Amino acid sequence: MSRRAAAAALLALAIAVAVAGPARAGTFSVSQCNAVAGGGLSPRAYQAGLWWVDAGWPAVDCGAGGGAIRIGTAHWRLPDSGTTVAHLALPGSMPRTTARAAWLDWRFNPQAASANPAFLIVGAGGARLFEAVAGEGTAPGAAVRRTLPAGSRGLDFTVYCSTANGPGWCNWGWYLLEVRGVTLELEESGDPSVTEGGALVAGGRRSGVVPLEIVATDGDSGVRRVSVSLGGVAVGTLEPAEPCTDDRLPPCPQTLRGIVDIDTRLVPDGDRRLRLVVADAAGNTHTRDAGTVLVANRPEADTPPGPGPVPDGSGAGVGSGPGAGSGGAAPVSGAAPQPSFPPNPLAGRGHAPNGRRASERARLRAWLEPGRARSGAVLRRRSVTAPYGQRVRIRGRLTDEHGRGIGRATLAAVRREPGRPWRTVTGVRTRPDGRFTAFTRIGPSQELRFVYYAYGDSARGRASPALRVRVVR
Repeated sequence: MSRRAAAAALLALAIAVAVAGPARAGTFSVSQCNAVAGGGLSPRAYQAGLWWVDAGWPAVDCGAGGGAIRIGTAHWRLPDSGTTVAHLALPGSMPRTTARAAWLDWRFNPQAASANPAFLIVGAGGARLFEAVAGEGTAPGAAVRRTLPAGSRGLDFTVYCSTANGPGWCNWGWYLLEVRGVTLELEESGDPSVTEGGALVAGGRRSGVVPLEIVATDGDSGVRRVSVSLGGVAVGTLEPAEPCTDDRLPPCPQTLRGIVDIDTRLVPDGDRRLRLVVADAAGNTHTRDAGTVLVANRPEADTPPGPGPVPDGSGAGVGSGPGAGSGGAAPVSGAAPQPSFPPNPLAGRGHAPNGRRASERARLRAWLEPGRARSGAVLRRRSVTAPYGQRVRIRGRLTDEHGRGIGRATLAAVRREPGRPWRTVTGVRTRPDGRFTAFTRIGPSQELRFVYYAYGDSARGRASPALRVRVVR
């Protein structure tokens, strides 16, 4: 190879390295007793599994103002050359996570009359971060940040009784050390993973609302969210039942399983690309191309063409024309039954129950929550006025005739704007207790209803009260 060719090759390699750059690790944080990063004291929980103390014990009153992790020893003293060590360590279940910095809010309490002086030594990754003498510490809420050695997986707080004056004890009036708060800045670069299953990806033509089974995993910080798109349109998300938290490790569950009901009516008919994007608590993401889904929905009618939902004693039906009013007109004698409006999301599954305790006599309630009253109570309204661009929270509950929640039920939904016909929109799924939450779409004034079909072969459903949002600019 000529010198010119060799130089060109080296230049190309250097450019490639510069463009690619090092992989950037995702970051997150965990706080114990108080979150102290950036100043202030914000109460947090104490995770006992992250701490242990050699030659002493922790006394913990975290979770409230003034809380701290206090380290004590027998008779509040140490012999000369004696130590007590409080360890804070990342769990073994998070092998790829390391700590890059720590915010500390602490006080090394003054000694009582003693033969020898004591010292506090704070270390990480085998390196000494700083030393302090008894009586030193930070002012409450004035945490200090320390950069940790690469690869660190915890902190050690060592109290040492010196031999400066020969044999003799180091004494205190009570606890030796108080740690008011620790915030660790953590990082991990492993990507989460996700797999799919269920009816949506079983092959063949798909229409209406179809379940998608999801299993997502992340071996360190845990799975925060799985987002699903079909044909480039966002069609659903899966999140942990309990919110991720910054005072627990791992902050999110490392395995997340669930079913997301995908409304195929949100995309045009045809082969549509299915993609899943999974994100972990550190912000690392992975996109899975799950192939294509053949979407085949019948053309949607502007007005209810046939038997509609039965109002739940709270107003008119969901649309005008056939199927509105008292629950829909009966088909003409001798004519074939017309499809219901909105479409039954379980249509085609026979007599499959829609949710636990499915009932044809179910009660479906819904209301708008525009905010809170001056007393702090949450407002519940069926009609509200909102500025343009603001979504309004919707809550409701589906119960059987005995008042018991119907859980994991799929609700259809319809929406119309002033002077326009009712149209089917994305529905919701109830939680195990029958409750559900949704939001109004951003746009002009609108009216909404939710509809519940008890079984896959139900021709009529139960309708919620009409919810009206008047939009002002």
